[in-house]
Parts: sequence; structure tokens; C-alpha cells
Amino acid sequence: MTSDLAAPPRSSIARPVRVLAVVAGAVDALAAVALPFGALVVVALIAWAALGATAPWSAFVGAAADAWLLGHGVDLQVTVAGHAFPVTLAALGPALVTVGLGVRAGRRAAAGAPAPAAVAALLTTAAASTAVAALGTAPAVRPSLVQAALLPAALLGTGLLAGLRLERGPLLPGGRLGAGLRAGTGAVAVVVAASGVAVTTLLLLSLAPVLGLYESLGAGPAGGVALTALQVLLLPTVVLWGVAWFSGAGFVLGAGSSVGPLGTAVGPLPSLPLLGALPHPDPALGLLGLLVPVLAGFGCGLVAQRRDRGDAPPLVTGPVAGLVAACCAGVLAALASGSAGPGRLSAVGPDALQVAGLVLLEVGIPATLGALVGRVRTAAPAPEPEEPASLGF
Repeated sequence: MTSDLAAPPRSSIARPVRVLAVVAGAVDALAAVALPFGALVVVALIAWAALGATAPWSAFVGAAADAWLLGHGVDLQVTVAGHAFPVTLAALGPALVTVGLGVRAGRRAAAGAPAPAAVAALLTTAAASTAVAALGTAPAVRPSLVQAALLPAALLGTGLLAGLRLERGPLLPGGRLGAGLRAGTGAVAVVVAASGVAVTTLLLLSLAPVLGLYESLGAGPAGGVALTALQVLLLPTVVLWGVAWFSGAGFVLGAGSSVGPLGTAVGPLPSLPLLGALPHPDPALGLLGLLVPVLAGFGCGLVAQRRDRGDAPPLVTGPVAGLVAACCAGVLAALASGSAGPGRLSAVGPDALQVAGLVLLEVGIPATLGALVGRVRTAAPAPEPEEPASLGF
């Protein structure tokens, strides 16, 4: 009885835990904003110093703020010589960093009080990104304040949920739909990985044209730094263009152009060295590329069905995998498309609906066949051990 009287109430123990969780969530959110934004500011100030520090440094910091916002999908309204045009094509490098830091924050929050930590992180991110949009951008650029408040917080929240789920168990739920969910997300992950390998290979094989474009621009040290930073930010977006290429939908680099597995037709392109690595038209290579989502769907459907030990019906696993893959691929295509400037550059990237429709068929049908094969192999009885031969005694 004495020990019960001496024990502190549970609420007094939980309160410091919640306070620490709120502080940790806010600190993680500030780090998720400050790290990519600070890296962009450093690059901008290097360019400012390379230009002789004659222009106001605040203009370069404002450009870094614009790049950070655009990297999280925030639409910008740019005014040049009295002419205004939207820039909505996201350079997704900062978004990738934010999601990754969100996963880290979610895994840390899982050990304490995750709900207060998540709320603090989301509110802090929304406040910090709104401040960046309201105070830090260039004078000729007007970002959407509503998107600035919501989109970076949504990306961080996506990472938080993934981190919490990873720390507490499997990322995707089980049940009758679990095999389809795993097969669909796995197929998209395989295609994204294949696109990353393809983009890296094309850049290595096209190193001479890319360097030639660098030299022809004559951008100087400051321009070279800024140009390289822009292309690094664009690399995740280019990888998602590769996903659209593998699906067969392809992507556009301006109105009236197309880059796809069965043909490439482009007009005048922006002076971006990265575009020197565009794939050349090759029908044989294009047909091989179209097999990537098909094989990914079949393999992921087979593996998911076997891991489920045949409990989920294959005729449910395959269509669910196709729907999940189509939704994921459509969202990724939408993130990687938009307007990059006035005129014909108002349309850049893939058509999200077309990508989703093709992926639905390319993953759904093979995933159904893979699930059927997995079900048959799982249901096959194990061979009975042979009895030892009688010795006649």
C-alpha cells in the first residue's frame, strides 16, 4: 500500500512525454525545412559571390526560396518584362528530401507519443513554409500561399505516416486486399527503380553531348553552379518522366512534342544540358521498355500471392494490384508535369490519366496471371517421402 501511495500519477508521467514529443516533432519539422532550403541558399550565395557580389544578395536568397517552394509543388506566378506566366513544373529534389526526413521523424516519434509529435511537426512545417512564401521569394515571383501552407506539410506528413508504420509493423496492411496492395506498390517501385537506372545509364552514355551543351552555353562559374543545381533538383522529376516512358505514354517537352518508347519528336528545347541525354528513337529498345511494367506486374503478383500463402483470391489480387499501380503511377505523373514557362513550354511532362490507364492494364493483367501461378504453386501438395525398401525380414 505504501508503494502505491508513493507512485506518481500516470498523467504526471505522460505529460513530460507529450511535451518532449511536441518539441521533438517541431525540431524535426524545422530540420526538414532548413536542410534543403539551407543547401539552396548556399548554392545561391556561391553564385552571388562568383558574379562579384554586385547584385543584392537578397535576390539570390529569394531565388533559393522560389526553388524550394517549386520543389514541393507550389505554383509560382512569374512576371518578366510586364508579362506574367505560371511555373508549375515541380523540381522534386527538395520534396524527396522532405519525405525522407519525414520518415526519419516518424520512426523517432513511434517510440514516444506519436500523435502530439505529428501535429507539432505538421503545424511547424506549415508555418515555416508559409513564412518562406510570404517573406523570402524574389520580387518578380508570387507563390500560392495556400499551396505553400499545405503541400510541404502534406509531403512531410506522408513521410511521418510511413515512418510510424515501418516502426510498428509492415508498411502495408494484410487481409484479402493486402496481396494486391503489395503487388501494385511493388510493381510501381520496380518501374521507378528501372527508370532511375535508365536515366543514369543515358547520362553516362551521353556525357559528351551533355558537356558540349555546358560549353556552348558559356554560363561561367556562377551560371554553371546554378545550372548544375537546377538539374540536380530536376533529376527526380526526370526519373518520373522515365516511368511514363516505360508505360508507353511518354512525355512532352513543350506543346507539339513527344518523347516515347516508339518514337521521339521534339521541337526547340530549353538550353538544359540534361536534355542532351534524351533517348534516340529505337523501336526495338522501346518494345523492351514496354515489357518492364508487364514483368514487374507478373513478378510482384506472383511473389505477393505466395507470401500470402494463397489466402487471397488471385482474381482479387490482380485487379487490386492494377488499380493501386495505376493510382500511384498517375499521382507520380501528375507531380512530374506542369508549366515550365510561357508559350510552348506551358506543357511539359506526362499525361497523368494516360499513364494511369496504361499502367492499369500493363500491371493488372500480368499481376492476375502471376497471382494465379502463385496460387497453383502454393496449393500444390508437397511430395510424400518414400518409404525405405523392405529387406525381407
